[in-house]
Amino acid sequence: MIPRVDSDQGTVSAFVIVMVGSLILLAGLVHDGSRLVAAQVEASDRAGAAARIGAQRLRGVRADSVEIDPSAAREAVRSHLAAHGTNGEVRATPESVEVTVRVRVPFVLLTLVGLSGRDVEASRTAVVKRG
Repeated sequence: MIPRVDSDQGTVSAFVIVMVGSLILLAGLVHDGSRLVAAQVEASDRAGAAARIGAQRLRGVRADSVEIDPSAAREAVRSHLAAHGTNGEVRATPESVEVTVRVRVPFVLLTLVGLSGRDVEASRTAVVKRG
């Protein structure tokens, strides 16, 4: 008796491997992608809060020539960012305070395909309204 050879042997296992790999990649995109969006929102919130804190450092209030004290604003922003463990830059003028926050988001599932993480950046500006 001659043994029967099945030419479809191994086809299902290759299909299963491709499908499982695709599902892991999709789950990584959803999970790590949502972490990127959340980090973007958080960076934006922190930059906005820091800019508002810096813009509250005013001088000339009693002389009716209100403007931001740039050195006090920079110090207040740096202190606020450090208290929250956030990296950022601040540019302050007598008219405005601009804060840029950078956050590193390490990937969890996308490390399986060789991606380690991504940097997220947000900038916000606060100005003094007169009158």
